[in-house]
Amino acid sequence: KILWDYELADEKHILHHDFAVKPNGNILAIVYEAISYEEALALGRAPHLIPHSGPWLEKIIEVVPEGERGSKVVWEWNLADHLIQDLDPDKPNYGDPGEHPELLDFNTGDSIPEPISQDSLDQLRALGRGGRNLTRFNPRSDLYHFNAISYHPELEQIAISSPELSEILILDQSTTTEEAASHSGGRSGKGGDFLYRWGNPENYRHGDSTDRRLMYQHDVRWIEPGKPGAGNLTIFNNNIPNVPDSLQYTAIYEIKPPLQPDGSYLLRETGDYGPDELEWSYVAKDTLSFYASFISGAHRMENGNTFINAGPAGRFFEVTPDREIVWEYRNPYRGNATKPNGDPEDIMPATYFIFRATFIPADHPAFEGKILEPLDPQPEEFKMPPPPPKEEKEE
Repeated sequence: KILWDYELADEKHILHHDFAVKPNGNILAIVYEAISYEEALALGRAPHLIPHSGPWLEKIIEVVPEGERGSKVVWEWNLADHLIQDLDPDKPNYGDPGEHPELLDFNTGDSIPEPISQDSLDQLRALGRGGRNLTRFNPRSDLYHFNAISYHPELEQIAISSPELSEILILDQSTTTEEAASHSGGRSGKGGDFLYRWGNPENYRHGDSTDRRLMYQHDVRWIEPGKPGAGNLTIFNNNIPNVPDSLQYTAIYEIKPPLQPDGSYLLRETGDYGPDELEWSYVAKDTLSFYASFISGAHRMENGNTFINAGPAGRFFEVTPDREIVWEYRNPYRGNATKPNGDPEDIMPATYFIFRATFIPADHPAFEGKILEPLDPQPEEFKMPPPPPKEEKEE
């Protein structure tokens, strides 16, 4: 039974990927915000980095649920207000990105490909590739792809993950909307600027590719009070290169951000943020048996173990602090996946996908007074059909 839902989807905005529920019941949600080619130019992005139809920036909104389908936006933060560029001194956000880690260099990233033909677009759609929002003119419009959001009530801070940047970022949410659009205000005094970032200091011109720690990561989360490692961050690091054999692998990282007593984060004399050392990590002993190229997540449990969801394979498992697997389950279900027009979806490659999973203990308040009984009948397990027989070659 759906108690409430909220939709934000128009030509300029769409909710995507993740949300976080605050203790007061309000919801923080990630939103794409499409801007035009001309708007991107005005913000100082280099022409060869701008998709023909314009890029998608990011915003975060806080909504108060109202009724069964309504909501009221009570706070928002826009990435566009926190960009810096050193391309055009006549634009207001001109500066040296290396001296301003609190801002995002708007000229990070690779050159944008040429618009594709209509035939190519039709072929991609026929193959079920490219996504529903792909057009001829917007390849790589999704510049930053925020894919996770976590809220820390005591600090009043937001952690977000950007796999395209290979960074996690922390914002001050004690601000008003006006302060969030500025560089001052809130508990931090920094408005909506980044309080902390970790994973890829090359983005703000410190270090080089060898200093990169995150590789298209997903699912940053603060470890909650009462759980071992409380206050630290867990990160699902998807695509770590394995130089000796060129096969990528996946790891779970736990880091201890350099939090100061006033809620700020220590910027080192070298101009970047620590830590250099991980508090804890998990990698499969053979590296190869734990690889999830995208989606997925992990978080700390009350018993100190870590619950992991390897999304592409639909695999869930629990590991101890000593990195031993003590529980494992694989999703055997698929459902009736269809394309937007209702046609059956190809069984490959998204057979058992699980975007993210959360462990909920048996004494969770949501279960109070309820008897949880297995579905009867159980859903039908999906069995991959055998490959078609090979055609015999003619003599």
